[in-house]
Amino acid sequence: MKATNTLKTRATSPEAESDNFTLYPTGDNHKISLPWIIKDYDEKGALSTEQKQELCDRFNLDAELIDKLSIYVGNCLDTDSSLVFYSLTKSRSTEKALKLIRKGLRHLKAGVPDEHVRKMFKDTSAVFAQSEEDMQLVAAIFNEREELKEVLKKLLHRPGALSVTRPDNAKKIHDTRRIEVVNSCCYVLKDAGRPLSVTTASDGSAGGTRRGEVIELIKMIIGMVTSPRTEVSVETLKKDIDYFKIAQNAPDFLTEEPEFGR
Repeated sequence: MKATNTLKTRATSPEAESDNFTLYPTGDNHKISLPWIIKDYDEKGALSTEQKQELCDRFNLDAELIDKLSIYVGNCLDTDSSLVFYSLTKSRSTEKALKLIRKGLRHLKAGVPDEHVRKMFKDTSAVFAQSEEDMQLVAAIFNEREELKEVLKKLLHRPGALSVTRPDNAKKIHDTRRIEVVNSCCYVLKDAGRPLSVTTASDGSAGGTRRGEVIELIKMIIGMVTSPRTEVSVETLKKDIDYFKIAQNAPDFLTEEPEFGR
């Protein structure tokens, strides 16, 4: 997935014939949990030669496994990976669109230039449109040869044609890249025959300090693929590792190594 406004849906619920339903698009424009280095890795891996050598030396892992880990992590952070999901409900997004149409008409009536009003509709689409005519009308908003005022007037009487594609709730956007990076590290250590154990060493605090090879590997990898270099709470990583272990007891088709939306 490219980091653009293009909607790429993961699922719909309930059935499409329902009058109101929710899409789960992907997109990096709204929220990313960590300052990941996201780019087109083209299956070349996310780690440099120096970083891979550092990991080999630090964890005594075969170069082939580190190469695999680099490719896994690169796939997690590739611009083509669909790992950020949010909800977009038809009734909410189309109601927002009607309000935006009315606002646009008010601006035009007040003498605001068409090109400025068109910019107000940058986060809109015809994702819930029911007909080809509706989709063409939405496209006409951005056609400079069309009379914008007339287009908006027509859309005002065609509710559902235009949708505002901003998330229902920005606080509930899920960036699953951290989980996939953690899983990648766990897969590689598992392939190396290493335990995914996490111990707790007392440091005087209530919870103590989490330790373990898997924790150290994940922390090191996250530091290498974030800018600025970022650390994640060890308690959060412990939970992620526990979820990975639970998933290993699931049916085989749920434990296959990831393809990251490709």
